[in-house]
Amino acid sequence: MEKTKVLHIFPYGIFVSKYIEGFAQYPNAKYEHLFYLYGDVKQQGDRKIEICNTHNIVYEDMKCENLEKYIERTDIVVLGSIPEIYDIIRRINNSIQSKKLITIPYGRELYRTSDLYRCNNQNLIKLIDEQKEILIKRSNLIITGEMGRAYLSNYYHICKKTIWFDCLNSLEMSVKFEEKIVKDRCNLMLGHRGTVTGGHIEILESLEKFKTQIDQIVCPLSYGNKEYIDKVIEVGKSLYGEKFILFDKWIPKDEYYKFLNDNVDVAIFNYNTSEGFNTLLSLCKMGKKVYVNPLNDSYCDLVQMGFPVWKWEKEHIDFSEIRKPLDASQLLQVQKAIANMNENYGFEKWFDVLESI
Repeated sequence: MEKTKVLHIFPYGIFVSKYIEGFAQYPNAKYEHLFYLYGDVKQQGDRKIEICNTHNIVYEDMKCENLEKYIERTDIVVLGSIPEIYDIIRRINNSIQSKKLITIPYGRELYRTSDLYRCNNQNLIKLIDEQKEILIKRSNLIITGEMGRAYLSNYYHICKKTIWFDCLNSLEMSVKFEEKIVKDRCNLMLGHRGTVTGGHIEILESLEKFKTQIDQIVCPLSYGNKEYIDKVIEVGKSLYGEKFILFDKWIPKDEYYKFLNDNVDVAIFNYNTSEGFNTLLSLCKMGKKVYVNPLNDSYCDLVQMGFPVWKWEKEHIDFSEIRKPLDASQLLQVQKAIANMNENYGFEKWFDVLESI
């Protein structure tokens, strides 16, 4: 029987290694997979990326010279990340008309937000948004959560088939639940990267009146908008002095999660769009107390999965509640949510998805 050909088009980045490993871990004889990676194949900034050795990976630079050729040869296209480069998204749209398409928006890509783009040319941004809408409407399936589904209906005026599961194999199954509560310590973590949508400065200013009760504020700013990052550092050091701990170096993932497990008690993610889900999930799995802006899709997704999560609302800050660790019933809730996640949201659902379209 002839195999169904599946082409996975992804920018070369931090998610792709685990994604490819997932299909190697869960092979299925019905499908023949080819992974088309475009961009800088050596590194992303100073973040080294390890890709498993396999014969079915194609690398191309940002010109994507052979993109149409590979699309033509396939049956199903899985698009990981909606391209922000006009030429690439236009060429994909022109090539996939007879193909089945599964789209995986990264973070905020589903949304119409101009700060996604690396240019200030409003005419070009408009063209990219037009192509994005064509691609979204052409998709047979979009992998997104509840808020993403609502956005599709409210802003694109379409009712698309959607699903949410660990499609990128990025839920960090290596992060284990470990009840590691340091009594009478209050170390806060603000976000996971330096983007304006994170509202770091707003949090720093809102919490200043409680700074005598705060031991450390850990601020991961290893990537993002440099101008914004510099401003966050300036405000953080000015308000909190040595209590402000800047985390601006890229380290291996296992070391990063160990650092979080050892040094973070409470995490506050103020991003007002879909950002930081994997880091938030890992913190939840560690049994940390997590506050999330309710406008962030991650809030709904984590609640749906069963984790204890608190809304971050600067107008209603109860610091005695913030510094209170998870109690026994909440820690049990974490363990049940992990079991539910492993059973119902695992990467192996990919094959049900491929069958369904």
